[in-house]
Amino acid sequence: MYLFNSLDTAIIDLRDTPSDYGATKYLKSTISGTEWVNIKDLFYDKPEVIVISGSLNTHADEIHDNLQSQIDNLQAYSSPYGLSFTNFEEVGPLSTTSVSFLNALDTGNLNVPAGTYRVGWYLEWSISNSSYPFVCRLLMDNETSIMETNIRTPDASSWNVMSGFKYVIVSSGTHYVDVDFKSTKSGKTASIRNIRLEFWRVS
Repeated sequence: MYLFNSLDTAIIDLRDTPSDYGATKYLKSTISGTEWVNIKDLFYDKPEVIVISGSLNTHADEIHDNLQSQIDNLQAYSSPYGLSFTNFEEVGPLSTTSVSFLNALDTGNLNVPAGTYRVGWYLEWSISNSSYPFVCRLLMDNETSIMETNIRTPDASSWNVMSGFKYVIVSSGTHYVDVDFKSTKSGKTASIRNIRLEFWRVS
């Protein structure tokens, strides 16, 4: 690789390290035949390695600015995947005999930029009578349904696992997600525990 001055004269030659030097790449003037210098010194603005009246320093600054511009562009257009990650957990257990929804977990207000988000959930549930379903739902902003299920248990004495995820398009601003559950028969106990939510941006 060569750098050129305003007269298009080759100033330096980037080549393999001479055997008596320890660094990986060195510079050597093709005009004055000066000693080899470590390339990293060029980018740390050390004037003692400038061998040709300012030209080398000028080109070093240009290279640095160009590299920084490319880095800035990459950062500006980098993927938002994985940003705004947050997670929530409620160990419980919580129980109700009501046929009205009881809130089990609420994320509180999440101030996020617009984008597509992944909402993931895991929970364990049970109901005291296998003849009646357990009902659970996830809502965003108390109006957008992320998940709702109505399910019976094969064994009223055991805990069951429920998990999944959904992609939702979210506008910029404040949002929240909550988990609610209920029994479908008054007096029959619906229970929930180990609730886990994750919320993160994918695009």
